[in-house]
Amino acid sequence: MNGVLLNCSTSKSSDSSAEEKWLTVSARIFHSEQVDLHRFHLSDYDLTSDYTNEREGWGYIFGKIKAADMIIFATSADEGKINSVASQLVKRLHTHQNTPNQKGQSLFYNKIGGVIASGNNENESCSASQSFLYHISLLGFTIPPHANVCGEKLSSQAHESQNHYTTASQQIERMTYNVIHFAEILKFHPIPVIGNTLKK
Repeated sequence: MNGVLLNCSTSKSSDSSAEEKWLTVSARIFHSEQVDLHRFHLSDYDLTSDYTNEREGWGYIFGKIKAADMIIFATSADEGKINSVASQLVKRLHTHQNTPNQKGQSLFYNKIGGVIASGNNENESCSASQSFLYHISLLGFTIPPHANVCGEKLSSQAHESQNHYTTASQQIERMTYNVIHFAEILKFHPIPVIGNTLKK
């Protein structure tokens, strides 16, 4: 199976971020389950470029998304909303919502999504994660149980606390395994096409 991790941090990959730290926890699990994984720090890419032969552009990233069975999105909260990079990503994904897959369904059908939202405020980060889940569910992603991890325990300031780290790691582990379990289910039992194809 194929997985993609999308870091929507507004900082560059050369800077440490809470999103990168927690995606690493998820990545370890994917690797242990022998998932073919691609990882992108979106601030390092030009999301306005559609060229597929440029590793710096959206076209290259989207090619990996199309081939993926599961995708985990990580964002920071901005006053209760997803940040600017995540917002740009959602807009780019929406431009493909009417693109059919091989069966004529939405391109994002049979793909599993999960969300990590960091922040210094519990309510704001959880509101951002719920907003992100809502956006990708409208696109056609399947959302498993406990598909989002959020809260101030994910902020960079909380990294020094062993209790916070353990709690967050356990939640990310549960989310990641649920994403994998549902991807396996849909791999063998995909969403039926009856009544579920894009109309021309």
